[in-house]
Order: sequence, then C-alpha cells, then structure tokens
Amino acid sequence: MKTEVIIQRDLHGNSIRQNSKTGFLNINDLHRVYLNSDSNNVKTIDKYWELQSTLELLEVLSGQLNESDILNTPEIGELKTTLNKPLNLVQTKRGKNGGTWVHPYVFIDFAMWLSVDFKIWALKVVSDKVLKFRNEAGDQYKEMSSALSLAGMYKPSDFAREAKMINRVVFGGHKVGLRNQANEQQLELLNKVQLYNAELIKQNESFKEREKQCSRFKDFHLKFYA
Repeated sequence: MKTEVIIQRDLHGNSIRQNSKTGFLNINDLHRVYLNSDSNNVKTIDKYWELQSTLELLEVLSGQLNESDILNTPEIGELKTTLNKPLNLVQTKRGKNGGTWVHPYVFIDFAMWLSVDFKIWALKVVSDKVLKFRNEAGDQYKEMSSALSLAGMYKPSDFAREAKMINRVVFGGHKVGLRNQANEQQLELLNKVQLYNAELIKQNESFKEREKQCSRFKDFHLKFYA
C-alpha cells in the first residue's frame, strides 16, 4: 500500500503511533506512557540522545543498513534533524502527527533503556505482522473497489457502503479509524473477507447477500482457526 496511514499500537491501554509507510514509531508516545506509569520515572528523551551507546548505535546502524532496509521517505512532511542524528534513522515532524519518529531498531533500544517491560512490548510490536497486514488491507481494499467499479458501482457512496459493511462483519461495527487500531488477527481476517467479497462482487451477488456470505465466511474462519 503506497498510501501512508498512522497505525495505533496499544500499550496498556495507551496508543503508540506507527507510520505504515516507513515503519517508524513515535518515541514521544512511549515516553509519555513511561512518565505516567510512575511518578519516580525521570528519564528524558534528551538524555537518551546524549548517551554514548545511543550515538554508537546510530553511527553503526546507519552504516550497516542499506537504503532498502530504511523504509522512510522525505515526503511525510516537514522534517528536521537534531543533534546530528541521521535523517534516515530519526525524523522530527511538526504539526499534525508531530513528534520524534525513529527507526524500529532505535525504538527498541529506547524502550530497553526505559524499562524491561517496554523492551518486551517493543520487541513484540516490531516482530509482529500488523504492519504487513495493514498495508495488504489497503491493497486489497483497492482490489475490492476495482471490482465494484467494473460492476458499475463507482460512486463514493458505493465504496463507503462496502467499507462499512466489511467493518461490521470483521469488527462488529463501524467507526472512523477502526482499521488503524486493529490487531494482527483482526487485520488478517479483514484481508481475507475483503478478497472474498471482491469475488462475490464479480459474481454479481447483491449487497445483502454479500454481507450474509461474508458473515458466514468470518464465522467459518474464526471457528477453523480458533
């Protein structure tokens, strides 16, 4: 999926933002959770950048990673570098979705420095398939939309109605941003339901029939993979 979205990763009921296009995570979000978790927590982001181990990590990591390994792009907004941190590992953005965004490896190192609990959470986040499935969901939504267009349904309301139906089937309801808050299992199911629905559209099934069949497909999937 080429379109950039901001995924919300859950940490003890708190949201940690991740960029779907770059894979970068927002360390301001993690640091905020750290400060709120204990009044005795006093580590600061500025202090982390001053650590010799951090400087060594940035230097070695930027030298070892190929451009294909560094997922960022300069088009994400107004960026600036601070403390001579390499732009391809650390990005600071102003305005909407502002803050400091870092390469997943840097994020793990920062989380490890804050606490063991955050380290374990960060390792799970970086190794799971949420980012992969979320990007695939965007691609498969386009495939479903293409099937709608070929079937003569090309109004914005047609696409919105279909997306809301898929959300009702997968998530049990619809609201803005559901897909960006979904977990790995929900996104995997979303992808399969969207592909299944695209095939139903090609078979000229009615909207009501598609919703029924997608619901049955979901129930079968959940039972089979439970």
